[in-house]
Amino acid sequence: MKWIGQHIWDFISRFRSDVYLENVTESAQDHVVGIDANGKLYKQDVSTGDITGVDITVGTGLDISQSNTTSGDYTSTIDLDLTEVIASDGANRVLTSDGDGTLTAESSITFNGTSFALIGDIDMTTATGIVIASTSTTVDVFDITANSLTTGDAIEITANSITTGSFMNLSQTDTSTASATQAGLLKTSYVKSGVTGDGNTKSVIGSHITMVDVATNHANATNELTGLNVTTAFTNSAGTTKTEGINIVTTGGDTNTGLTTKVTDGGTDIKCMSSADTGDYFSISTTTHGATTLATVDDDNTAAHLTLNANGDIILDSDSGVIKTGSTTFVNNSGVIQVASQPNITTLAGFVTGSANQLLTDDGDGTITSESNLTWDGDDFTIRSAVSAKPKLIIENATLDSKPSNLSFFKSRDGTNNDFIGKITFDGKDHLGNTQQYALIQAQVVESNNTDEAGLMELKVNASTGTASGERTFLKGTGSASDNDVDVDIGFGSTSMTTVAGDLTITGSTTGKQYQVFPTNFVDDLNTSEVFLPLHGTTFEQSTVYQDDVAIVAPCDGRVVSVAISPMSLTGSGNLTVKVYTIGPNNSGTSLASWTEEESETLAFTSSDDNHVFHFAFSNAKHFESTEKIALSIQGSVDPGSNSFWYATTVIEWDYSTLLGGTSAEYDAAP
Repeated sequence: MKWIGQHIWDFISRFRSDVYLENVTESAQDHVVGIDANGKLYKQDVSTGDITGVDITVGTGLDISQSNTTSGDYTSTIDLDLTEVIASDGANRVLTSDGDGTLTAESSITFNGTSFALIGDIDMTTATGIVIASTSTTVDVFDITANSLTTGDAIEITANSITTGSFMNLSQTDTSTASATQAGLLKTSYVKSGVTGDGNTKSVIGSHITMVDVATNHANATNELTGLNVTTAFTNSAGTTKTEGINIVTTGGDTNTGLTTKVTDGGTDIKCMSSADTGDYFSISTTTHGATTLATVDDDNTAAHLTLNANGDIILDSDSGVIKTGSTTFVNNSGVIQVASQPNITTLAGFVTGSANQLLTDDGDGTITSESNLTWDGDDFTIRSAVSAKPKLIIENATLDSKPSNLSFFKSRDGTNNDFIGKITFDGKDHLGNTQQYALIQAQVVESNNTDEAGLMELKVNASTGTASGERTFLKGTGSASDNDVDVDIGFGSTSMTTVAGDLTITGSTTGKQYQVFPTNFVDDLNTSEVFLPLHGTTFEQSTVYQDDVAIVAPCDGRVVSVAISPMSLTGSGNLTVKVYTIGPNNSGTSLASWTEEESETLAFTSSDDNHVFHFAFSNAKHFESTEKIALSIQGSVDPGSNSFWYATTVIEWDYSTLLGGTSAEYDAAP
C-alpha cells in the first residue's frame, strides 16, 4: 500500500496469525510459491515430468548396467574390471604405474601381508639409498633368508669410487644407563650341524679379509694396507673400566691356536707399542726354521729393558743345550757358565768363584758382585762388615704421616699358650774366642684364646754364678688375660740392685722386700751374760727374751740384714756374738730354750777398739715368717768393760709380698 501525504511510504505487510488463501486456482504454470527461512513468500521455477534419458560414457575397465522399476525409478550399476587395466596380474604382486594411465603387477615385488619379497636389483643411481625407520623393539629390522644359495653371495656390495667413505658403517649412540651385555655391534654366528662325511674336509672362515694392491705405484708414493684396526677407549675413567682390543677363545680342537700370523721373513709378527711414545715398542719376529727374535726398542734412549716377571720357574729348555749372549756361548751343554770375552760380562769369573750362599749385588755399571759378607743359606740371613760401627740396618719410612716403620716377628700357626713369638739375641766372643750370648729380648704367648689374648715380654742378660754363666731376666712384663693389667718384674735375685735416676711415683701399694732401720741403743755393764737388744726404742737391754722391750711380732716374712754396734769403752780382748732368735705363735717363749736360734755372727775386739763399729752381717735368705716373734741378743766371751753406752742400729728386711692380708684373723701357727 502507498500512503499519499507529505511522504510516501512503502509498507511491508506482516500477519501475526494464520493466513489462508481460499479458492486458489490450479495452474499448469512452471512456477510455484514457496516460503524461505524468514517466512517470506517467493516464486520458484519447477521442472515437471520424468528424466527420460541420460548419456553415460565409460572408459577401459568400467561396465554399466541399468533398469527401470515399476514405480518409475531409474537404477544403474557401474563395474570396475581391473583385468583390463593391470598388466601381468597375479596374487600378492605390487602395482606400479606404467605412466600411461595403466598399471603393472610386478612379479619380482610381492607382499603377502606379512613378508615383502624383492627379486632382482634396486637401481639407486639417482636416489640417496634405502632408509628403514623401524619402531620395532623385539623383531629383526632387516632379515635376509637365502637357504637355497650355494655359490653366490647373500649380500654383495660394489663401490669402486669410495675415498673417505665406508662399504658398511655400523654406528650406535648408547644412552642407556641400565645393566646390559650386547652380543656385539657386528655378530657372526655359525653353527655346523651337518656330519662331515668320510674323507671329506670342511673348512670355514668366520671373517675373511683380503686386501691386495695390484697397481704399479709411483716410486714416491706411500701406500698402506691395514687388515683390521681396533680402537677401544674411555674418555672418563670414573667407575671400574676395562678395555680389550681383541678377545680370542679357541677350545675343543685337537690343535687350538689363538692367533696365527704369517709375515714376510724380516718383518714383525707382533708389535706392542708404548702409549706414551710409539717409537718405544716390543716386537716378536719369526723367520725361517721358526727362528724367533724378541726385541725391545727405545727410539730416544737405551731404557727398553726386558723383564721376565714369572710367578713360578723360568725354564730355559734348549735342544742344543747351549745358551748364548750375543755370539758367545754363555752356558755349555753341561750347564756350566762360560767366561765370555765381552767387557760387560767379564765379572762372571767372580760369580763362578764366589762361595756358597753369597748374594749378588748390582755394581751400578752393568756388573755384579758376589758378596762374601751378605749370605743366606735358606734359614739364616747374615750381614757382615769389617768397618767400625757397621753394618747398620736402616728401616726407613718416608711417608708424610704419623705412622712408624715396622719390624714384625710373625708366627703363622694357630696360637698356643707359652708359644715364643720372636727373639732378638746379642751375641759376642769371650776371651777364648767362644761365641756367647750376652743379652736377649723375647716375646711369648701367655693366653691365646680369642678376645682374651695376653702376651709376655722379657729382657734378659747373662749373669755369672762364679762358675757358670746363664740368662737372667732383669725386666719382665706379663699381660693379664682377664684383669686388664700388666705385671712387671724388675731385677733377678735378692742381692740385685735397682736404681731409679729420679723420682719414683707409686700410685698403689708397694710390695716386695724393703729395708727398715731400728735404733737399738742401750746402756749396760755387759759382763759375759747374753742380753737382748731393745727393738722398740727403749735404752735398756733385757736379760730375758720374752720382754716386750726386745721382742716384736713380724707382720710378714723377712730377715735380719745386719746389726751395727759401736761401744764407747772396751777393756780386755775377746769376741762379741750377735744372734737372731724366732718363735712361732701359740708359745709364750718365757724360756729361751723354746726359741729357735736362726743365725749368729761373731767379731773379735780389743781394749783399743773404743768407738769402733762392729758390723754383724747375716746371710740367711729368711729368718722369720709372718706371725713369728723376733729377738736379737749380744754376748761377750769376756767382760768387755764397766757400765758403758752401746750404740746399736739394726736393719731388718721385710718381704711385703707375704704381708698378712686385709682380713682380720686369729693365727695359732705361721700361715
